[in-house]
Amino acid sequence: MKKVLVSIKNGLLSEAIIRALKNCGEFVPYPITPGFQANDADCCETADADIWLMEVSYHPGTTMGTRLEEIRQVRRCNPECKVAVLCDDNAAPDLAHKVIQMKRDHMIDTFLYTSVTENYLMSTLAAL
Repeated sequence: MKKVLVSIKNGLLSEAIIRALKNCGEFVPYPITPGFQANDADCCETADADIWLMEVSYHPGTTMGTRLEEIRQVRRCNPECKVAVLCDDNAAPDLAHKVIQMKRDHMIDTFLYTSVTENYLMSTLAAL
């Protein structure tokens, strides 16, 4: 079973994804709770995660600059960890374009829009 670090600050979205990961039977989710003090890169190393599912948004702790630095840290300490980025292409199309560029630049392994179905999300993560 793949260990998935879930770093999503939106509580409803995070809970739905964690529930889906548990129900799928292929994943063990490690949620980052809101207000967590250590940075997400430290958690990825600690959990020895296979996949780090994160969101990129304008909210503190999930901004593009913060996430890029955390991705660099994770790549140094846990290069086998796959990075999957969620973004809202409707609310923040400019961020969505930057996330696409991150994929083109091989900084992340995959990206998904927050509007994807549960089955598509689980299939994409299983393929990593």
